[in-house]
Amino acid sequence: MGTFPRIHLVVLAVTALGLASASSASALLPDLSLLASESFPWTAEGTAAGAYNVTTLIGSSFICTGLTIKVEFVQLGSLGIYRLTFTGCKEGATNKCKTGAEPAETVVITGEAHLVFISLSPLTVGVLYLVPTTTLLCGPAGSPEKLKIKIEGSSLARFTGALNTNLTMYTTVIHGSKGKAENAKYLNSEGKEVEASLKANFGLGSEGADMNSEKELEDKGAAMFIING
Repeated sequence: MGTFPRIHLVVLAVTALGLASASSASALLPDLSLLASESFPWTAEGTAAGAYNVTTLIGSSFICTGLTIKVEFVQLGSLGIYRLTFTGCKEGATNKCKTGAEPAETVVITGEAHLVFISLSPLTVGVLYLVPTTTLLCGPAGSPEKLKIKIEGSSLARFTGALNTNLTMYTTVIHGSKGKAENAKYLNSEGKEVEASLKANFGLGSEGADMNSEKELEDKGAAMFIING
């Protein structure tokens, strides 16, 4: 899997999204804490088979058949870093997709993950993934860079575990269809409602896009943890 930073770490302008800095906790953001007997850094990691895709409003998409996710928090707070490694990635039937020097059909995205509130009533926590500009190289065996796909922006997953209790599994779900995310709106550190926005360019210009997971993502924590909401 490698070490952080690798699931890509480009530092994005967090303040532009109205989020708290890594060193400042906010009462308006949930946070991840550990038991007194444990210490940071804390990591969670999991692998799942299933369909994972990014799709635009007009139906352009790439689809992957496997995903390994790793999340790391280096201190108490709402800010973590993530690494997503997608495998079996294709655009269409014959265009195999990859990023950088990764093996064929392997797409890696890394960035910041922020815990946020999707709703205060009912109390719902989300994980906002900041997606730096990432270029996928896609094509058949004879022309592996025939198509370049760029994705960037942010995507919001819903945390499905219990809040304010000891946990061992970090579980999330992310759904969308035809460029529209199931969960996009969340509250920033000032309590204002803002919206996540993922963009994809399949060569026809930047379009709104969604990220969809066929299954709930389950990552086993290296130590017991609590999501405080």
